[in-house]
Amino acid sequence: MKSAAKVQDMLEVSRKLSEVRGEIEQQQAEFATLSKQVETVALTLALRAEPVVPAVAHWRPCTSCKWRPEMRWMA
Repeated sequence: MKSAAKVQDMLEVSRKLSEVRGEIEQQQAEFATLSKQVETVALTLALRAEPVVPAVAHWRPCTSCKWRPEMRWMA
């Protein structure tokens, strides 16, 4: 009877180990998927960055150009 209990214990331990291995593999697969998503997001952000256009200091268009008769449509 003792050996039967030992066999049952070994089968239970084996079953539990298989269960834990399955959980580990599932979590590793999920981690790999999430890691790829993070890389993709970082790449997308890097590709969508908009350039910064510097402002022109002291630009005064009215004093920068001369009035000509052909420009009367602007008045």
